[in-house]
Amino acid sequence: MSLCNMLESLLNYPHADVNLKEYEGAEALKLVEKCFLFCFIWSFGPSLTVKFWDEFDDVTRTVFEKMSLPNAGNVFDYCVDFTTNSFGSWTDLVPSFQYNPALPYWSIVVPTVDTVRYAYCLKILVKSGKSIFVTGSS
Repeated sequence: MSLCNMLESLLNYPHADVNLKEYEGAEALKLVEKCFLFCFIWSFGPSLTVKFWDEFDDVTRTVFEKMSLPNAGNVFDYCVDFTTNSFGSWTDLVPSFQYNPALPYWSIVVPTVDTVRYAYCLKILVKSGKSIFVTGSS
């Protein structure tokens, strides 16, 4: 169920300056395949501890070998870039950090790849009204 919820949410979420309804034919199919793979990764993978990510990466790459996942890193390092209809790196989406000495220490959040990717997944699900359960070590 979470895979379907995430896929529905991702395809219905407004992506910056990209109208998904403009994709047709083979391009639309490639985009939906990338979205499905992204949702597969983020529906099943995060419930694993980090020590099993390499195994999950191997299995995912084997099962979805015909998809064009980048070879570097692991499957958790990539998101769907809707402007280019390809996989992009989460690293490219991490905003720069500007320290503000006026802020109290406990209110400072330093953006990282982890905060960006988890926030993105949560945002698309919340905007679609889907229930979310997040657990894990902090």
